[in-house]
Amino acid sequence: MSVAREKPAAAAVNGKLYVTGGWDSNGVPIATTEVYDPGSDSWSTVAPNPSPTAAPGVAVSNDKIYFIGGCADGNCTASNKVEVYDPSSNSWSSAANYPTGNSWEGCGGINGKVYCAGGINGGTTFNTGYVYDPSSDSWTPIANMPTDLWGGVAGSPTGELVISGGVINQSSTVTNEGFAYTPSSDSWSAIPNAQFPRYHAGGGCGFYKIGGSSGGFSPTADSEVLGPGLDQCGTTDVPWMSENPKEFDIAPGVTVTVTVTLAATTAGGVLQPGTYTGQILVNANAPQIINAIGVTMNVTPPKTWGKLQGTVTGTDCNNVTKGLSAVVFADGTGSGFSWTAKTDKNGKYAFWGPKDTYTLIATANGGSPRASRRRSSKARPQLSTSTCGPRAARAQRRAAGPVRSRRSPAILKRMKVLLATLIVVLLATAAGAAGATSRSGLRGTVLISPSSPVCQPGTPCTKPAPHVLLRFWRNGRLVAHTRSDARGRYRIALRPRAYAVTTDTRGLLKPARVTVATDSYRRVMFRVDTGIR
Repeated sequence: MSVAREKPAAAAVNGKLYVTGGWDSNGVPIATTEVYDPGSDSWSTVAPNPSPTAAPGVAVSNDKIYFIGGCADGNCTASNKVEVYDPSSNSWSSAANYPTGNSWEGCGGINGKVYCAGGINGGTTFNTGYVYDPSSDSWTPIANMPTDLWGGVAGSPTGELVISGGVINQSSTVTNEGFAYTPSSDSWSAIPNAQFPRYHAGGGCGFYKIGGSSGGFSPTADSEVLGPGLDQCGTTDVPWMSENPKEFDIAPGVTVTVTVTLAATTAGGVLQPGTYTGQILVNANAPQIINAIGVTMNVTPPKTWGKLQGTVTGTDCNNVTKGLSAVVFADGTGSGFSWTAKTDKNGKYAFWGPKDTYTLIATANGGSPRASRRRSSKARPQLSTSTCGPRAARAQRRAAGPVRSRRSPAILKRMKVLLATLIVVLLATAAGAAGATSRSGLRGTVLISPSSPVCQPGTPCTKPAPHVLLRFWRNGRLVAHTRSDARGRYRIALRPRAYAVTTDTRGLLKPARVTVATDSYRRVMFRVDTGIR
């Protein structure tokens, strides 16, 4: 490249690598955008980025590159701007702003849309995610990640948003965990853990994770691949569409006809009437860019089918009735046809089915299931459910049935003995720790730092650590323990002597040894070093 950069954004489109943004040596994001052509083994400069950042989310969708948020300056002030580069016209445009200022998030392009999750803004870390639809130029929420996460490796292999590694738990832990988001079910699932816990790593489609830091500024050369079968980035095979031939060589001046077949069958995943869209992607060893070819299939219902649509409503404890996000289960009594429909945010649902009488069961989170029977010819059933706390809970228990536990007298007797033993042990521990005197011990605060590798003015890198377990040992024996409160404060009575101290929180605890003086509560400030730099 012609310009040195730190944490730029990079993406590959049609066999070429595009790089923009990143910090220069003074911490200023770089507007210069460059493209690498493997065919000529050369870099060239293209149109500059109008709003460059470092560490943005990056995604490719419909052969355009999306740069989402990122650090707008050397202090990593998080941006919410979204800039879009179109290689075919060498031009930039702006998309709708991301819902919040963000940096170090994970993004990927899937079936013409852009999905992002996680990230950090100053001292605030995110587990939230959003999807961008170019047709409406808008972002909408998706399901939250299982944990807050930033600084991981992200990509969109096999039609899922995959994020691996990074920093979790309010910037306290570098992890090797990974998660995959499936758009069709709006849900996250765990993927195999990486071998190495790293953040600030490179990588992506493949699914590859290269280098990164293990804590602090400790770069590593470790690289690994999660697979196999994760080499299709941002696209999924469309089962209702096929092409023939799929591959061919073409001579100059020659035309090749490719036959595209559309199949509105259950085997092709077409279960309901409606509009189905897809794309044909063309990868060619040619200098010109071949844009994706859009395909639309309109499926009409059979003449013997009807549409069943309606609304699910709920009444809360204040006797207010409104539409609910719910799931409607439909079972045909004669045809054997069944369908599961999710309502929209207003409680509306609809589906097509063969002429029949259907049993409908609607259930919502926190509500009791309600059933109805309807026919499938222009039916508009109104399904209601109670969402008032105790009433709904009782209905759910009735639906699930009672749960009872049976134990033999011998087991109960053993449990009583174990419980008595446990009480004796707890009393003995307490007596050993503070029995000699309650006038001596330790008090103070537990701190955790650094809380973020990017420290901004007004955002401290050291903060109180709530609910941290401190264990005090003598001669290899645990003699006492305590937890910090919500403000990170603690107080514990101990005999006057020296103790080794450990914690259950990941990180290096300092000091690791303390001495308790006679007739006084010594003030000791413990610090958990996260290793993040």
